[in-house]
Amino acid sequence: MPRTLIAIGASAGGLQVLLDLASHLQAGMSAAIMIVVHLPPYHRSQLAELLSKAGPLPASAAQHGELIRDGHIYVAPPDRHMLVRDDRIELNRGPRENRARPAIDPLFRSAARAYRANVAGVILSGMQGDGTVGLMAIKSQGGMTIVQDPEETTYSAMPERAIQYVGVDRIASVQEMPELLIEFARAPRPPVARPTAESPLADPEAQLIQPDMARQAEGLRSGQVSTYSCPECGGTLWQLDEGTATTFNCHVGHSYSPEMLMIDKSESLETALWSAVRTLVERATLTRQLASRLRKAGREAESAALEEQARADDEHMALIRELIQNATPSPAAVTNTLQEAEANRAS
Repeated sequence: MPRTLIAIGASAGGLQVLLDLASHLQAGMSAAIMIVVHLPPYHRSQLAELLSKAGPLPASAAQHGELIRDGHIYVAPPDRHMLVRDDRIELNRGPRENRARPAIDPLFRSAARAYRANVAGVILSGMQGDGTVGLMAIKSQGGMTIVQDPEETTYSAMPERAIQYVGVDRIASVQEMPELLIEFARAPRPPVARPTAESPLADPEAQLIQPDMARQAEGLRSGQVSTYSCPECGGTLWQLDEGTATTFNCHVGHSYSPEMLMIDKSESLETALWSAVRTLVERATLTRQLASRLRKAGREAESAALEEQARADDEHMALIRELIQNATPSPAAVTNTLQEAEANRAS
């Protein structure tokens, strides 16, 4: 098991940063490096090959059960969470977190549990809030927390959220990061203690949700059950407060930051409104078809009543279309509003 682990999370705008970072690392570093980048599920990632060409360290797509080695870069494959289990890599298709698989938080949480103070967590450019709670876990175990300077990112939301909630050790430029990581790997460190079954870094759903489901089976209740439902599976969401940050988890493990939950709810609202538009279009068309048959049969009064109903459906459809275009907030507006509200609450 390597003495030191460096866990890196990136999303939109992070590819070039990773290549620049890899080009300035040192061959034979006494640390393993594990990277999660948000990818579509059926995407064929070439990131490992690009990282190998960019710098002195070999990189490969992580394999389930693979032994973690010093001086090697492991990249999470599409549609698989990458975790640390003792001295090996675990890949799984667990529930998406912040709509992502692979997600950053599962890697960071498992790395903190396995490596404690011997892990460095790094957040690069990206949208929304993945990685913040995982970085908190690393911080709580004495590991090093580094965030890319938001001023130089393509998308600053991920670094800014981490800065707001974690109290990171360093806010660094891409030029500063390689030396920080090399120094972290060189520094004297105690042997890595294997995690115990009583580790405080179990996943939140294991700490709160699973025990609460067991109590529910006995007719008892506990836990911070919210009024919201999971956008992905429809289950109840539990509110989990990690310091000043909040996440929402359902009992199968889907996880959301408040920003991501708001965005998903906004998208669900738009989907529902478009469904209403479609239903009104179909009903108006069917109503006119029936009106035409009645008119041909000489039943003018009934035909006129149906035509009036069809016109009313057209008006309602137009109103909903206008609502979709003018009243449904964009994801960016939702995120900015939430971040401002949370910043004001924290201050």
